[in-house]
Amino acid sequence: MIRRLGEGDVEEFTRIRGEALRLEPHSFGSSYEEFEQNIHEMKNRLKAEPDSFVLGCFAPQLAGIVGFMRHRNLKNRHKGFIWGMYVRADHRGHRLGRRLMAAAISECRTIGGIEEITLTVVTSNEAARQLYLSLGFTIYGVEKRALKVGATYLDEELMCLALQPAGQK
Repeated sequence: MIRRLGEGDVEEFTRIRGEALRLEPHSFGSSYEEFEQNIHEMKNRLKAEPDSFVLGCFAPQLAGIVGFMRHRNLKNRHKGFIWGMYVRADHRGHRLGRRLMAAAISECRTIGGIEEITLTVVTSNEAARQLYLSLGFTIYGVEKRALKVGATYLDEELMCLALQPAGQK
C-alpha cells in the first residue's frame, strides 16, 4: 500500500529517514548528523500541504519513502523536486521503488500548475539512475563534486521530467 504520510506517521518516518541517511550517506544531500540535530522538524515534513508531500510504501511496515516539494517562488512554482527517495535494503528488488516513484509522479499530476519535476542522483548510484531514466526523467546536467562525504567527492546528475500541462494531449 502506498499513501501520503501524515503527522501520525512521524515516528515511523523518522526511523526510516534516519536509517536512509545512516546506511546510505553517499545517496543524500543531507547528513545523518544534521538529521539528529533537527529531528524535531520531522513533523513539519509530514504536515498536510496541497503542493508538497511524503509518500510511504507499507509492506506491511514502512518499507520506502519519497518526498516532493513545490518551489515557493512565483517564477519557479511551475516546478517541484523529488527528495529523500529510499527503499529499505530487505525490500529492494521487488519494484517498490518503481511503484513509489510512479505514485509520486501521479500525485504531482494532481497538483495544479506543476509542469516539471526535478531530482538529483549521485552518478555512482546506478540502480537509482536507471529507475529514474526508465520513468522518463532525462539528464540535463552534471554537478561535479556536488557532495562531499568525508574526503570523498560525489558528482550528481540533474534530472527532470516534463509533465503534460492540464488539458493538453
